[in-house]
Amino acid sequence: MTVRIHSPVLAIAMVLPIITSSCSASHATAPSASVSSTSATSTRTSTPGKSPTTVALPQAPAFTPAPATPTQEPLLSTGPYVAYLRGDDGLYYAVLSDITGPGKQSVPLPSDVADQIRYDGWASNSAAHISPDGKYFAYETGRSEPPYDLQLRIIRLEDQEQVASIPLLRKDMNAATSELAAAAADALGDYLSDVPRELWEDELLFSIQAGIRTFQWSPIRPILAFVAQIDGPSTDLYVIDPSDPNPVRITAGLQNVQRLDWSPNGEWIAHGAAYIVGMGTPIDNYIVSRDGWTLLDLPDGGLQASGWVTSDYYLVNEAANGPGSFRLSAVRMPEPAFKVLWRGTFSSFALDLPNDTLIVSVDEPWDYGTAPGTYLVRMNTHSSSRIADSLGSITTWGRGADRFLGVADGVFSISLDGRLRQILDRPAAVSVSPDREMVALYPRSAESPTVLYDARLGRAREVFNGDVTCIEWAPDSLSFLVVSEQSLFSIDVSTTDVTQLADGLVTDGFTCPIVIVAK
Repeated sequence: MTVRIHSPVLAIAMVLPIITSSCSASHATAPSASVSSTSATSTRTSTPGKSPTTVALPQAPAFTPAPATPTQEPLLSTGPYVAYLRGDDGLYYAVLSDITGPGKQSVPLPSDVADQIRYDGWASNSAAHISPDGKYFAYETGRSEPPYDLQLRIIRLEDQEQVASIPLLRKDMNAATSELAAAAADALGDYLSDVPRELWEDELLFSIQAGIRTFQWSPIRPILAFVAQIDGPSTDLYVIDPSDPNPVRITAGLQNVQRLDWSPNGEWIAHGAAYIVGMGTPIDNYIVSRDGWTLLDLPDGGLQASGWVTSDYYLVNEAANGPGSFRLSAVRMPEPAFKVLWRGTFSSFALDLPNDTLIVSVDEPWDYGTAPGTYLVRMNTHSSSRIADSLGSITTWGRGADRFLGVADGVFSISLDGRLRQILDRPAAVSVSPDREMVALYPRSAESPTVLYDARLGRAREVFNGDVTCIEWAPDSLSFLVVSEQSLFSIDVSTTDVTQLADGLVTDGFTCPIVIVAK
């Protein structure tokens, strides 16, 4: 194994930086011709008085551009690239790098990007704010408390020009929450029956603040979905295309949006909305087309969103103190209905959709008659069988007879009939290559090396020594990226050569601080 180091580029500057809802009118589509249409078979609903339009925005606070021209080092490919943020002495940079090095472009970011990075903390990947084409960076700055000056900004990385600045909250917040409390009085009377009416506005404000800092790029194209309180007293879902930077509202209703999640094909946005938020409070789930013309108003339930498995298969589950996660359910697009996949509690699961099979691991069952263990579920017959003790984590593999990977005191391949075959004699995190032929097996600490398992040869090779935060594969499966503490490495699959691409990554050690763009 050989190691090459490409020194990271430093930009030079003087001062460098988610099913039938209880109230169908509570959250409805707000279509606009500004975004291209998506075909679907479900029924569109609308809320009277909330006609969709391209939004005219008030004057946003002044924007201070980054103080320096970006430093460029020629990229040797047309993509894909690995994108990340670097920090250097309190200043931040957006970087695009050739996956195998050494080409790199480093762009200094405005100083107020620090607000977003602090907010992201341990829970979010700040590099995900780079658009999927690698051309834009979105961030929020300001406060969701008085004076309610939170705004969304989008800058074009090529020239660091601001292309959008959108105030997200109403300045007259007291008037907005009073209006919302009056409009939603019937629903609030049910949710807050034990809360004095004079406190309803405080609960509504909290639900606004809980979801307002939610935004996400489409995985396919540079369209940003975000939550804002622009057209009424509640928050709604909007999209914006930076090339025509006028936001378009695609949902409308009295509930406040709490979460959103794009489908892998970029055609749908799953989102959850609620009047109030708190321990055990319900959330209503919806899926809207990206043009806003089709809304799936899903049945009650689904406190947590397990997320998209494919672009036509979305998962939710219930959760509570004590049992933890339970009742795993799926929506098969475009039908607005839940199919219950597993009623009991679970600690981890994985799906093999081509074979209509689910594997569920149960640590401490709360449902009568279920023992701890790992269960193979035939979703077409609703039959299940216990195949092993509980596994710490389960991943879909989907390669020939190898359908899943499970981790316990080692790493095991799991076949369609539930047989386990050990491929590593110690526990490790798992990352499967896009072509399904390779599996990277890595410890979180440097106590043991990272191993590359070649399924074609049935052979494992040690390829890296050091702490590993995460691994991301190149789309062509010829190499993969390793984040180790604040450093980024690229590993060639055929030679196992390790190339250091960067150091100084903005990372907290919990989320993966890189994204693949320009695929």
